Amino acid sequence: MNVVSQHINAIGQLIGKELGFVLYRLPSSTEPTLIVSASDHIEKRFDYANLNGCEGFVLAPFHIEPLQPILIIRPEQVAEGFEGIDSFVHSQAFEQWLSVPKAMDESLQCKHGTGEEKKPYKITFHRFLDALDRHQFDKLVLSRYHVEQRDETIAPVAAFLRACERYPSAFVYLCYTPISGLWMGSSPEMLLSGTAPDYHTVALAGTMRVNDSPRAIRWDAKNRNEQQWVVTYLREVLSENGTQWQEDSMQTVVAGNVAHLKTSFHFRYHPSQQLGELLKKLHPTPAVCGFPKEQAYRFIVDNEGYNRSYYAGFVGLLSPVKQTDLYVNLRCMQWEEKQLILYAGGGLLVTSQVEKEWRETEDKLQTMLRILHEENDREGA
Repeated sequence: MNVVSQHINAIGQLIGKELGFVLYRLPSSTEPTLIVSASDHIEKRFDYANLNGCEGFVLAPFHIEPLQPILIIRPEQVAEGFEGIDSFVHSQAFEQWLSVPKAMDESLQCKHGTGEEKKPYKITFHRFLDALDRHQFDKLVLSRYHVEQRDETIAPVAAFLRACERYPSAFVYLCYTPISGLWMGSSPEMLLSGTAPDYHTVALAGTMRVNDSPRAIRWDAKNRNEQQWVVTYLREVLSENGTQWQEDSMQTVVAGNVAHLKTSFHFRYHPSQQLGELLKKLHPTPAVCGFPKEQAYRFIVDNEGYNRSYYAGFVGLLSPVKQTDLYVNLRCMQWEEKQLILYAGGGLLVTSQVEKEWRETEDKLQTMLRILHEENDREGA
């Protein structure tokens, strides 16, 4: 970390105030961007279609609820790159933001227990598998949370920088609002990217641990089928809109210590003021939900046994006229006062095995756990 980038840690002083801020780093960039806004510049939406015509940084939940709405942070202060952020931190404007009062805690604390995690996962797994056995679904995505006691020596902004270093091909963000609380993620999965009318989305599914070269991976039928359901769904969405698209060949991509199968779609979407309508169809994709989508979505909400909150929603920049860069909120965690809540999931087919699926979630959790533990080691060294 260079001298300039060290000053970015001062941004952490804004956490807990009556404002919103975002640090984010796009996969195509080597430096982060900072957005800061007062609370009256944070808008709530309760339908994905209501994002039509909106512009700003979006944090959207997997399932909209009164305490977990879609949030749109409309930028008041923008600082680009380490030098721009460094100048902001040393400016009078930053001092004025520091003087903003402390926020009332509006965020919904998860209040997850810190006990046994595998036993409830197994119970839910068999509930999901039974639905697959009865041919109610072709695919279901089962997720879980993991609780880490919060080490106060681990600074959120420092963890964000560490994630940027370790995961250069991911969308990395750190977002705070009084409504959502503090979230951080390092997502490999694009939901929608582009500038009107040219857009790009991907089908990303299937997971295998990377031990050697990604080229050495041999994908089994289960993973290929899981990815194919996402491909099929995206084809249906684009066909329903009368959209023509170009579909790239399937490839293997690495995200942290795991690899996924990815198929890219390039298409033209002319009513750019109606991106909310498109997002409502794209989210949630079968990669985080299942197939058939709507039935799987409802089954997960009713049967998964906990609230996903903003995990498996989407996050990033939205604009009807400028660049849109939205990512599925994966490899993410929520920072609470005494603990950190990390999330991971995996797609289930009728052939899925509980121990293998559990190990997959353990592998995915390592994306954030390594950031926390490595940062802690570095500060204690």
